[in-house]
Amino acid sequence: SALFIICLLWLFALASGASAAALRSALMSSIFLAAPLVRRTPDLTNSLAFAALVLLLCAPGDLYDVGFQFSFASLGVFCLYGAPLVRILLRRSPEDTALFRWTRPLLISLVAGIIFAMGSEPLSAYYFNRLSPISPISNLVVIPLAEILTIAGLASPALIQLPSLVLLFFSSVVTIGIQLFLFLIHAFAALPFASFSVVSPPLVAVIGYYLLLILFSPYLRRYAQQKILFNPDNSPSNLPDSPDRMLTQ
Repeated sequence: SALFIICLLWLFALASGASAAALRSALMSSIFLAAPLVRRTPDLTNSLAFAALVLLLCAPGDLYDVGFQFSFASLGVFCLYGAPLVRILLRRSPEDTALFRWTRPLLISLVAGIIFAMGSEPLSAYYFNRLSPISPISNLVVIPLAEILTIAGLASPALIQLPSLVLLFFSSVVTIGIQLFLFLIHAFAALPFASFSVVSPPLVAVIGYYLLLILFSPYLRRYAQQKILFNPDNSPSNLPDSPDRMLTQ
């Protein structure tokens, strides 16, 4: 199944134009999925570093590409801080209420959005003089809808043999979904606090910011590993020594 998924990932990456973000995702996912095939434990950070190494060996100039920097900075910060912060802020315990258990996936998505903003907002301020505090909230709605529309688009060729009435209904639903997607983007962007202009920070400050995040991450991860994680179902994915799997779950 891992090999089959890897083939589909590369097919999609090439069909979508082979951008830096698509190649990064395909490389990283391939390494992550292939690790168990060679008896290795998957690691998000190592997979991301390998993807960056391969892409830069093939095209060193991509290091100065804005899209490349956004892609690897945001996901790199997520790999370093995602699992530790979820463990510290949203760890399970026997006293959890039913409301917390039901809302925990939503809260994890919100934390993930904040972490991605930590990785991307400094670059946004440096290159575009803009900060967007609304992005962690808007992504809770926009990203799931974008995933649904992507799946619907990929599934559309397989529906070509269905009756025309079914195809018409399917295309109408997808069209409504796309219109809703665009409406939500414009609605969030129109909010008064959606974004604001800032002075471009010095390049040294931006680089120093990311260096501080890298240097601080081992201490946060060590602190998070000291937390006792409640494991009601004895699932290996909930054990304290697998924070990445916990975040994925």
